[in-house]
Amino acid sequence: MIRCLILVSVALCATAAPTLFTYRRQLTPMFDGRIVGGNDTTIEEYPWQISMTNFGSHRCGGSILTTTKVVTAAHCVRGVMIPYVGIRAGSTMRTSGGVQILVRRIIEHENYNVPIYFDNDIALMFLESPLTFGPGIQAIALPPQGLVVANGVDARVSGWGALHQGGSAPEILQVVTVPIVSNDICGVAYELLNPITDGMICAGDLEAGGRDACQGDSGGPLVVGTVLQGIVSWGYGCAQPGFPGVNARVAHYRNWIDSWDFNRIESLLKEHGGVRALFAGRIVGGNSTTIEQIPWIVSLRVYGSHRCGGSIISITRILTAAHCTAGYSAGVFVIRAGSTYQGSGGHTRTISRIVNHPFYSPTTLRNDISILHLTAPLNTKLLTISTIPLPPQNVSAAVGSLSQVSGWGATCEGCAISSVLRYVMIPIISNDDCNIAYGGSVTEGMLCAAYSEGFKDACTGDSGGPLTYNNMLEGIISWGNGCARPNYPGVYTRVSFYRNWIDAN
Repeated sequence: MIRCLILVSVALCATAAPTLFTYRRQLTPMFDGRIVGGNDTTIEEYPWQISMTNFGSHRCGGSILTTTKVVTAAHCVRGVMIPYVGIRAGSTMRTSGGVQILVRRIIEHENYNVPIYFDNDIALMFLESPLTFGPGIQAIALPPQGLVVANGVDARVSGWGALHQGGSAPEILQVVTVPIVSNDICGVAYELLNPITDGMICAGDLEAGGRDACQGDSGGPLVVGTVLQGIVSWGYGCAQPGFPGVNARVAHYRNWIDSWDFNRIESLLKEHGGVRALFAGRIVGGNSTTIEQIPWIVSLRVYGSHRCGGSIISITRILTAAHCTAGYSAGVFVIRAGSTYQGSGGHTRTISRIVNHPFYSPTTLRNDISILHLTAPLNTKLLTISTIPLPPQNVSAAVGSLSQVSGWGATCEGCAISSVLRYVMIPIISNDDCNIAYGGSVTEGMLCAAYSEGFKDACTGDSGGPLTYNNMLEGIISWGNGCARPNYPGVYTRVSFYRNWIDAN
């Protein structure tokens, strides 16, 4: 389940400031992009730099803390499946050389995006095997807790990415020097867009622009001297005058970083299933079941691997979450229907067309709904394949109704995803109660379900799958904070709110 919160609600004046529309479009994590205004460098100059890979491709940067511990941005681990995440260390080149090691565990900050958009944007990755330190592989020093770097001090940001907007990513590691901008000044720049918190540190050329970290450099290091002061996080546009890049302030999280080691993670896993990493997926506190019991569920697959769930709403249409499909073309998806097992059996279909809600927001997860049109119809005469009814427009199951959530996924943090379909029963709660946890981010197009004590929930990898009541599709698994945590309900797209839109598409 993906979790993203909160767009600042402000009335923007008719000035040169960005509009709310451009904010939604451009105030983004720094994926797939570039060091702007930088120069070629070598890994020996920045031996703490790593490339985080997903399905073998560069996704983000990161910094080596120990032989088995790497720090990156929390938004970088969203949308990944742990078995396919790795790092490349010790190479100047983005796609070759050095050493490659798989990631074993991911720890995302428990309050990422809570209550401020992109606050606490920090995550740790623990490796399957230790790195061997040498000239191109070294740990970076961390600042003491609470240290504040002075305004105007030069910092360096390194990473791989295109050298200009829309360009291809270079093979060679890039570096750019940018001045630190105080939070007071940075806060003025972003006051109409997003708060600058104590957990953030800004850097960039305010007057001229032209020098910045940008998309694809996410998670990479901002260093002063040889001390890691920031983790590339977000910004408005890229190297725009007046808008410095915003980074997670490492000094604010020093104690949190030190608190996590592999022994603590394993202890948590044994105790109560641990904490969540995105799309790695599990039904927490649930039980195994068969497809005959939930014949409307499908496995949505990308390049042959399970990514999300979905629900059959007609013989040619699947309903899922927009965050499962956004940014992908229809041709990369296949659905598997009619099988208890996500990786085998049943019947597969390719996708001819994806219809995401036109007002889907990847930052707030509003309108998190998508319809997949199949290239060939499903045979619903089989006992293992059936459509699920939808509620009328704006008619939802009552608060307190015991709903069923189903999907495939690992039963503990970082474990391999389950091959067998699972389900869990959890009560629907009111949006008012849900917003106590989420500070107003839960809208009328969402519904929540949870036990107050936690321990039962949908989770990552179950995204897009069904929440049902009396065999009617009431919700689509969407987002939440943590996984089965006390006082943090799971949040779902409310199907009845979108019934008319679904029928029209």
